[in-house]
Amino acid sequence: MRLKIKLTKNKSLIPINNQHLVNSYVHTCLGRNNKYHDSKSDYCISNLRGGKLNSDKQTLNFDDGAFIVVTSENSEFISSLLSGISTNQEFFCGMKINGFEFITEEFVDGYNIFKTLTPILIKEKIDDDKYKFITIKDSDYISKLKANIINKLSKIDKNLDFTNFNIEINDRTTNKTKLILVKNVKNVASQCDIVIHSNKKIAEYIYNYGIGQSTGSGFGTVYNSKNHNLYYDKI
Repeated sequence: MRLKIKLTKNKSLIPINNQHLVNSYVHTCLGRNNKYHDSKSDYCISNLRGGKLNSDKQTLNFDDGAFIVVTSENSEFISSLLSGISTNQEFFCGMKINGFEFITEEFVDGYNIFKTLTPILIKEKIDDDKYKFITIKDSDYISKLKANIINKLSKIDKNLDFTNFNIEINDRTTNKTKLILVKNVKNVASQCDIVIHSNKKIAEYIYNYGIGQSTGSGFGTVYNSKNHNLYYDKI
C-alpha cells in the first residue's frame, strides 16, 4: 500500500540535499529507537516532491505545498507511521502535515512500465571502505539490476515464480545518473524508465518494496507509468 503524505508550503528555504530530513521525520513518527531504523527495509520512502529549484541552485521552494510517499506491504509499519503522524504535525522548514491519502495502482501479468520516482541505487563493495556504484552507464546494468531484484524479492517470498522474468531499459533522454547526498554520504543512482516482464505478483512486490538498495532512505521508489498524474500534476 502507498501513503501520500501532504505538506503545506515551506516558510524557510529548503536545502536541495534534504533526504536525511525526510528520513528523520519518518523515524520520528515511528518512535525513538524503532525496530525499523538501520534494519533491512521492507518499505520505500520517496524524496520531497513538488518543489522548484531556486536561482542559487542550492535551495528549493514549495509554494504550492509538497508531499512524500511511503510504500510497504507491512500493515503494522503503515499503522505505526500514521499514528506517529497524528502527534508529529511539524515537518521541517515551516511545513506542516496537510492531510494524506492512499494511492492504489494496478499491475498486470506480462509487461509493466515502471518509472522511477526516486533514483535506483545499486552498489557493490570493493573493499572494507570502498564501493562501486552500478548505474545505467554500465554495460552490465540490466543484468545487475535483474539479479538484484530476484535476490531481494526471493528473500521476501521464496515461492515467487520468476519464469520469463525480464527487464529492459526504455531508451529515453530522461534517463540519467544523479549524485545524491544523504547527510554527507555521496551516492550515484539511476533515474530511468524500466520495462519489466513478470507475473502480476512480482510487479506488485516491486512497487511495494522498491528496486535496489536503501529504499528506506529515499531510493528506488517506482510507479506505473500510466499513473504519472498522481505524482506530477497535483499535490
